[in-house]
Amino acid sequence: MNRMTTNGLVLACLLGLSLSAWTQSQQKEILSNVTPTEHAKPHKVVLTGEQGKQLDLVQRHILKQPSLYADFEQVYHSAIGKKMTSKGVLRYKRGGHIRWDYQGDSPKSYIISKQNLWVVSPTEGSILENACFSSDRLSASLSFLWGDGTLQDRFEVSPFEGVFGEATDIHLTLTPKNPSPDYLRLILVASADTGAIKQSIVVDHAGGLNQFKFSSGKPLNDNGHIFSTKDFPGLVTQQMPGACAKN
Repeated sequence: MNRMTTNGLVLACLLGLSLSAWTQSQQKEILSNVTPTEHAKPHKVVLTGEQGKQLDLVQRHILKQPSLYADFEQVYHSAIGKKMTSKGVLRYKRGGHIRWDYQGDSPKSYIISKQNLWVVSPTEGSILENACFSSDRLSASLSFLWGDGTLQDRFEVSPFEGVFGEATDIHLTLTPKNPSPDYLRLILVASADTGAIKQSIVVDHAGGLNQFKFSSGKPLNDNGHIFSTKDFPGLVTQQMPGACAKN
């Protein structure tokens, strides 16, 4: 998995990836419109008034969106300051189903269906399988995606005082109530009109950033096998290292 760790990818289902550190000067050069407050330790805030309304708008959009098909662009910054951009398609369906298809010379797909996680590498002729994904330590943080709980059940939510999207967009910082070894906090950028997620950024423990931009979102047309490996006949399936075997 040269683009990300498995856990980082899963987190990216809505919320991005975990990355290696890069220097503050590089951060300023690449994301010059993000204020230094993004790197400060967030303080607990009870959102009221207009900010409380913004959080409610984002939460209501998540709850009313049972499925999604969207294009994405991932901007990846390595530890040595190199910038890589990847593009692809995201598919999501409530109930624990997510699929990321990376495009390009070496396409790769990451598919989650409830307790199953597959990493598909067509050019390598292989599929890695984890048949007990539901026990993964990230599942609690992501359960609001499946319609289980709310953002505030899983995260301390506070305003984000920088700008990743438009100045008029909603910017929220999500800090997990149960600390995760995979990421420090998340930043969501959402439409002020609809609450739809436009960008997601993960901040790792070293201060690294990874930015996802979503576009062309629409309801998913599910043909019944999108969230499986049926689209990839002839590939060899192997158990993912450290994962349980399928019963």
